[in-house]
Amino acid sequence: MKKSKKNNTSGVITTIAALSVLVIALFGFTYFNFTKLNEDNQILPVQQAQDIEQEGISPELVCMVNDAYMGGKKQIPVAYEEKTYYGCCQMCVGRIQNDAQVRYATDPYSGEVIDKSEAFIVLQSGSDNQVSYYKSEATFHLHHQSLTK
Repeated sequence: MKKSKKNNTSGVITTIAALSVLVIALFGFTYFNFTKLNEDNQILPVQQAQDIEQEGISPELVCMVNDAYMGGKKQIPVAYEEKTYYGCCQMCVGRIQNDAQVRYATDPYSGEVIDKSEAFIVLQSGSDNQVSYYKSEATFHLHHQSLTK
């Protein structure tokens, strides 16, 4: 029995449509996850994005539970013991209030455990959204210098 030409054509069209949707979805994922945005959600030029890595990030632009720079979008402030932390959603707000581990990080240079609400925050080198917490801007610069030697 021969398959009709119509069935073959519709199968080819379905396959092409599915592949087109996949390509568009992958492009969208890549575009939105690998670009840096400013506070107005505009894409930053490469130099400005690199400056963020050197100058630090405002704590209100970081989800301190996910340790992620949230593309310039201000996060939900969470007051806890007279300090302010930031979360991206109500689940993160609850974790900040109930889980001490999410309120602290280890300074990559000194190895000290530090309070995220008091930290100097920078993008991790080579990352578009993961952040590192330093005890101070000085320890960040010392760490950066030690890596570039």
